[in-house]
Amino acid sequence: MASRTATSAPQRDKLWYLRQIDLFSDLGSEEMAWVNRVTRMRTFRRGEPLYLPGDPSDRIYFLKRGRVKVARLSDEGKEITLAILKPGDTIGETCIVDGTPRETLALALEEVSVCAMRKEDLERLVRMRPDFSLKLTKLIGLRLRRIESKLEDLVFRDVNSRIARLLLQLAEEYGETRAWGYPPPGAHHPP
Repeated sequence: MASRTATSAPQRDKLWYLRQIDLFSDLGSEEMAWVNRVTRMRTFRRGEPLYLPGDPSDRIYFLKRGRVKVARLSDEGKEITLAILKPGDTIGETCIVDGTPRETLALALEEVSVCAMRKEDLERLVRMRPDFSLKLTKLIGLRLRRIESKLEDLVFRDVNSRIARLLLQLAEEYGETRAWGYPPPGAHHPP
């Protein structure tokens, strides 16, 4: 019979994943064990919202697998994408700021897995570790700076400059370094 203190394989996997999140990098073993206990794994199908505008700001999500789009919707139904988030990113971190309902939409672009933490547990962690509060503030500031940069591009740059900047950003975030030349290694060469 297994010991009650033994950790199941999914829990070990979740704990390993949580340790990879930069926000948790300074936490000790006991604190990480607590984070592991208070977070819950969730899976969302492609096209399924993690949250919608008007939903309560009651959770923060840590993206384990897949990509999530965070967008704002206008009253006319127009959408502006604020961020495309990838594994390791946090979603909904502004829940700590105030208790107002969500103003954005978070949508799974493919099947995603997240670790969800309740706002109350996040606030408790901030009280337990004041240095965690500083890391969270930096994260929110970085996200705000990216949104401001995107807004600046939309307002001050022409279409060609915006496209060039977007391509550079996508190459930096998602590109792969390969040897120079074409075709790629292993490709079929025409006679």
